[in-house]
Amino acid sequence: MQTSLDSRFKETEAGKEADKILRKCVHCGFCNAVCPTYQLSGNELEGPRGRIYIIKNALEGNQVSFASLSRLDHCLTCLSCESTCPSGVNYHQLLNIGREWIEKNNKRPLSQRIFRNLLCRIIPNKPLLKILLSCAKLLKPLLPSKLKAQVPTLKKTLAWPDDNLPRSMILHQGCIQPLLSPETNQVTAEVFSKLGIKCIPEENNYCCGALHYHSGKTQKALQIIRNNIDAWLLQLDKGAECIVSTASGCGWFIKDYKNLLKDDPAYAQKALQISLKCKDVAEVMVTEKTDKLEINQKNLVAYHAPCSLQHGQKASGHVEKLLADKGLQLLIPEDPHLCCGSAGTYSLYNPGTAGKLQKNKLNNLMALSPEIIVTANIGCQLHLGKNSRVKITHWIELFR
Repeated sequence: MQTSLDSRFKETEAGKEADKILRKCVHCGFCNAVCPTYQLSGNELEGPRGRIYIIKNALEGNQVSFASLSRLDHCLTCLSCESTCPSGVNYHQLLNIGREWIEKNNKRPLSQRIFRNLLCRIIPNKPLLKILLSCAKLLKPLLPSKLKAQVPTLKKTLAWPDDNLPRSMILHQGCIQPLLSPETNQVTAEVFSKLGIKCIPEENNYCCGALHYHSGKTQKALQIIRNNIDAWLLQLDKGAECIVSTASGCGWFIKDYKNLLKDDPAYAQKALQISLKCKDVAEVMVTEKTDKLEINQKNLVAYHAPCSLQHGQKASGHVEKLLADKGLQLLIPEDPHLCCGSAGTYSLYNPGTAGKLQKNKLNNLMALSPEIIVTANIGCQLHLGKNSRVKITHWIELFR
């Protein structure tokens, strides 16, 4: 792809990176074939190739409307396109650059700004979020049936094993998982204890920074990331082997720290170290001896592989292998590469598209007649669980 980037931008580090990525694109359109939003709309501007042209147009100094920013907002960042692209276009990095550049030159409507600010203030604030969820629970009986399904169930925090073990790992708990699915982290800690590994809980349930970053609050997100890096390095220096994430969305974002801070002279090397030390729970377990672990699961189990695990972390097959080794053959739905519509906060910002993708994914899963559905990301679990006829949980809980 030929480029002529704006002279004010071209010589910046972001400009050089964007130019390099744009020139890799050969307009083949393979990306559109696997893009969930293009599959729904058939609109070129709702696919990766169209969004690349929008970003190119903006970075070349042309006036770009708020409607164009909305097209970028509609992207799920599922990375299915990156897994398919024969030219190796780093689409999500280009998307990050394009979104930030266009956002600087376009002011969002007041309603959007208020909504995004509220989410960024509430979700990472555990005490406030707990209060609001408790209030929602009290009001739930008064709500219409459609709204009732949208109110998540607040659960009690569960105790972890406190064993004195020779090995230790940091267990990243995230923002909402400790409140809405605390059993996931508890079971992980119990399973790791059987493997001879102590899970170190984070003191403040750190947000990975994805919420702010994907809401256009780049500088705030980078500060959160730097704070996380400082806290985790202290534990790694004390002997913790790695940072374990049971939410594949958080894990993928943490692994991307190395790219987000690569131009920060004070944190580039630290960010690289953290990215290399971050592991999905499945990545850790496939390298351990799991003889002591058992699965007493006789139900038919379907597996939804989150985009953040298969396309983001490139960690496909680990969950399937772990469970197959224990005699459990997972049911895999049609089009497993397509996003369920959760995509972090996407389902909150774009409920219409997210709802259509959720319906498609649930139809494919239910066609298998499962008795339980497992996944590897809290966002997918909650999003699909709103309208699922069967229980949806994290796969680690099969080892309970």
